[in-house]
Formats: sequence, C-alpha cells, structure tokens
Amino acid sequence: MQEAWKAWRSARRAAGTTVRGPAEICGEHVLGGAAVRVLMPCPELDDSLGANDNSIVFSLEHAGVRALFVGDAEHAEEAKLLALRPAAIRADLLKIGHHGSRTSTGPDFLSAVAPALAVVSAGARNRFGHPHPNTLATLDAAAIPLARTDRMGGVRIEWNAGGIVVQGTDFSAVRENAPLWRP
Repeated sequence: MQEAWKAWRSARRAAGTTVRGPAEICGEHVLGGAAVRVLMPCPELDDSLGANDNSIVFSLEHAGVRALFVGDAEHAEEAKLLALRPAAIRADLLKIGHHGSRTSTGPDFLSAVAPALAVVSAGARNRFGHPHPNTLATLDAAAIPLARTDRMGGVRIEWNAGGIVVQGTDFSAVRENAPLWRP
C-alpha cells in the first residue's frame, strides 16, 4: 500500500500537482464555518490493511450537527476507530461504509456512532448487491432511519440547529427504462 501511494504521489508531484498525504491532512480544519476532522488513515497508510481500510475517514460538524464519512472502510478500520478514537466517531449522520457491503458497518461500530440517520450511496441494481441485506438488518435492528441512493436517486441532506432534512429525487423511470453504466 505504501509503495503504491508513494509511486502515485511521485508521479503527481512530477506533473506539478500538489499532493498532501495522510500525515499532512490529519487533524482538524475549519472550512467556511464547518469543522472537518480527518481521523484515518492517520498518521500514515497501514500496509497491514487493504485499500478499503486505508480509506479517508472524516467528520464534518456544522451548526451543532456532526456527520461521519467512512469511505470504503470495512470492519478492520471500524475496529481501529473504535479502539483509537471512540469519542470522535459519535455522529448524528453516518455515511455507511463501502456502499453498505457486508464487510462494513458492524453492530459495535454502529452502536458507538449512534447516528440519528444513515445514508447508503449505492447504484440502483448494482452488480455487487449493495447494500447487503446483513447491513440493512443491522441498521433496522438499531432502528436507524436510512436514506438510500439506490432507492431515492440523488439524496440531498440539509442540517442546521433545527435538525436534519433529507430530500430524495426518485429516478425510478431512469432506473427501470435505461441501461445502467457498468465499468
């Protein structure tokens, strides 16, 4: 993992692109009144973990509401977060890891985050079957409301001191009548 990252970073820098690594972006930053805290992979990428478990994990806090974005983090990175930063992962809104795959969003992690709302970003009829039924069952057992892009289309989330508002754009006509892009 480190070697691939170093090779990519060297190529980007040679092309004149500014590249910041984990050690340079970890910690808290203020962006337009919102506090962004980069939690993982800090201080550096972990060669013992795969690419998904080296995802950037960050929280965004604005108007007293905190959202946690976990990229493609799987159970191993969730366990690291629980062990190293348990207070930092508490959030009102959770973007579910790895598109809701069966390898993410374990019950212990979900309990520690304790979100009022979860969001799964997954394409309609995706070939991986995301979100996985086990992940959905975990969310259901915890009685956490879920916004799903595979069902709602685009998801718009607004939050302020008054709470969280979720709006979806139903793309059912597109999903049912048009072929989907596949890599």
